[in-house]
Amino acid sequence: MTAIGAVAQEQAPAPIAAPRTAASRSTLAVAAVLAVGLWTNDWLAGAGIAALGFGWWLLGRFPGPPVLPLAFTHQWAQVMIGLFYFHATGRKPLAMTEGDCRPMMIVGLVTICTLAIGVWLGARRSLRDEHRSGVAAARFGLRQLVILYALSTVVSGAFLELTRDTAFLQGLYQGAVYLSYSRLAVLFLLCRRLLAPRLRLGWFALVVLAEVALGVTGYFAGFREVLVVAGLAVMEIFDRRRAVHWVTGLSLAALLGITGVVWQGIKGEYRARFNADAALAASRSEKFDLVIGLADQWLLRNQADFLDNLDLTVDRLWQVYYPSLALKRVPHLVPHTGGTFAIGAMMHVITPRFFFEDKGALLSDSEKVRKYAGVNVAGMEEGTSIAFGYAAESYVDFGIPLMFVPVLAFGWLMGALFSLLRRVIDREELATASSMTIFWLSLYLFERSWDRSLGMSVTLFLFIGGATFVLDRILIEYRASNRAADRDVVRPVARRDVRASPA
Repeated sequence: MTAIGAVAQEQAPAPIAAPRTAASRSTLAVAAVLAVGLWTNDWLAGAGIAALGFGWWLLGRFPGPPVLPLAFTHQWAQVMIGLFYFHATGRKPLAMTEGDCRPMMIVGLVTICTLAIGVWLGARRSLRDEHRSGVAAARFGLRQLVILYALSTVVSGAFLELTRDTAFLQGLYQGAVYLSYSRLAVLFLLCRRLLAPRLRLGWFALVVLAEVALGVTGYFAGFREVLVVAGLAVMEIFDRRRAVHWVTGLSLAALLGITGVVWQGIKGEYRARFNADAALAASRSEKFDLVIGLADQWLLRNQADFLDNLDLTVDRLWQVYYPSLALKRVPHLVPHTGGTFAIGAMMHVITPRFFFEDKGALLSDSEKVRKYAGVNVAGMEEGTSIAFGYAAESYVDFGIPLMFVPVLAFGWLMGALFSLLRRVIDREELATASSMTIFWLSLYLFERSWDRSLGMSVTLFLFIGGATFVLDRILIEYRASNRAADRDVVRPVARRDVRASPA
């Protein structure tokens, strides 16, 4: 029984919910579109739900956790959230009060659906049965994952601090940032193991809350990626018939929403103190105490302040205002560029600064907004940048419909890289964790420019994918050598005393 239990412990987590038929899914999708259209009395809201369903239908069939459809959903939210917020609350976000964003929302929906089609075209090879050798079934033990998690946290954090604070190592800072992302893959494996095959909900909650506490002590909202990673681990094993899965998933969603709104309310003052006090910036405990104190003050505000802060949160997430202004100005007041942004992004990738020291700095997104949207927004001189986004850049480059060609090509590239990673990495755990990290970080932002999207995607694939491939080969060789050693061991054979039988 012990051996059987050990084998069961090594099986990959998989949802056990009964699959719905294609007909029932189609019926539910049509009903959802009609219900939303009737509720809002707005065809664009219904079209948004249809686009969301299309993205999940197209991307939800790939192996591993649903990282591709979840990244699509985040981009969808950045295109549509303001419209649904208005219909739900009656409060108009800034983009609605200062202009008509509906044309840009339509363009945005077509853009993200085109991106999804490109990803599907590039990744569809991974829909076939993936080749896995015997090493694929081998899985890290819980103790091994805890050790890897602790090591990755300490080493990546120390390296990041060292490259930031040491003058002669500052050239390695960008590499340290990408190294820090690799710990998300380890965190995912740990969360996955705490959820299945045996549910350790208390330990899972402890890890998530500790990571959130660590994330709020940074300069940016680092806790969001942690909650997404934990959510993907839950979604991978989700069984709609188990109440504990519903409670866990909804709790993570609520925590993500609450922390996002609170962070939006306190980040201004928190960053001001962070920048002004070097001692505070160097102490995690003091930063955590500051966050808790600011959050307590924020929670004591009245309902009107809370709603105003909720409006700001929606404005921050809804990324159609500046692109909608560019849609009106180009080409009537400013001509199309003929591919400047797309070509510049490709040149940025193929001319790494390590080999081309005289490479110029990337153009600030704020400069793009000033020129093509006609708004004098804050820029690098104030230490900030206002997002413009790859969809707006593609429109400025080529206009409609040619703007969707580079979007389709980028989607195909990302899908092909996804398929390649799933095929060349033999160990299932490593393939799943690395693909989750790379393709979430590469695909979840609608507001990211072409040069940063392409540069970050390729760099993540080379850094994390390359390191994972090397580790996978090492584990294969190690396992093969151990098996060969086991076969070479000569075991003594017990001899029986054979005696002649009596006549």
